Amino acid sequence: MPIYIIRLKPNPDVDIPAEEKKEAGKVHHDFVEELVSKNIIVFGGPVINAPEFAKGMLVANLASEQEVLNTFNNDPMISKGIVGIEITEWDIKHNTVNFNKLL
Repeated sequence: MPIYIIRLKPNPDVDIPAEEKKEAGKVHHDFVEELVSKNIIVFGGPVINAPEFAKGMLVANLASEQEVLNTFNNDPMISKGIVGIEITEWDIKHNTVNFNKLL
């Protein structure tokens, strides 16, 4: 199965009240945790000191880029436009763990 890198990039053009953004963040956290429990997200988290690059990055185990879009369009941080999404398929060639055992 393909592996995808998902970058969550801040959207500076969205003007959402702080309380609504905070609530979306909580729902986002629960959404991601559910995908982790289903082994869809292999790992992820916030990107430190790189706000121009991404607010967060996830590595997902899904069948296609369309499935990634379908899955993550249910994330309130994306559906409300708080963050944009950038998807890249990753062909892992080198690792220090047997990555396939994680899938």
